[in-house]
Amino acid sequence: MQETEFRAVEPQGSQRKAIFTEGQMPLLTARVQIVAPEPALAQLLADALNASYETHRLFLIWSRPRWELTDTLDTLQRAQSDFVRHDAEKKCFLLTREHPQQLVGCIGFTPRADGSHEIGYWANQSFQSRGLMREALTALIAQLPGAHLYLTTSSANTASRQLAESVGFRLVRTLVGDRRSDVFGVCDTLVFKLGDAHWLEASS
Repeated sequence: MQETEFRAVEPQGSQRKAIFTEGQMPLLTARVQIVAPEPALAQLLADALNASYETHRLFLIWSRPRWELTDTLDTLQRAQSDFVRHDAEKKCFLLTREHPQQLVGCIGFTPRADGSHEIGYWANQSFQSRGLMREALTALIAQLPGAHLYLTTSSANTASRQLAESVGFRLVRTLVGDRRSDVFGVCDTLVFKLGDAHWLEASS
């Protein structure tokens, strides 16, 4: 299972534009279809989140034991509105290419003030250890040539660290004792970056 606190960022000022254009979605990989948020995904999203609570609760502060259809419908409506804004998170939802489709997870990109892209993702527990999140993340990164990408994760989240490193992120900083967990106790925050040498060397 991979979870991390990923978000995405675009340059400030009048030149800012949406990270993903309409023509880039849906994005197909060998096994996954990556789509923009839409209310029609509400039941699939509820099913994925409800199936994954036991793993999500370890690292995701927004996790809850039960998601109702009204909850996920509201989430998707807000995400749909945010997707076309340059200053809001872009949530990309992963669907299996098999029929019937199932929701594999979500990768989000949220603007930061420094012009980098901080990313956040979660995966459906039912699709753990199949490499689908890595496949989708690799495809999305390829759509952002030259982007400065940033993410953080808990030192206790081994799967998240391995995923980040597998798609090219480099560990640039460790914030010792930065987190507390009811399950894991005191943990470090690991800061990863992906981008050019100047970006990697810049202060985290």
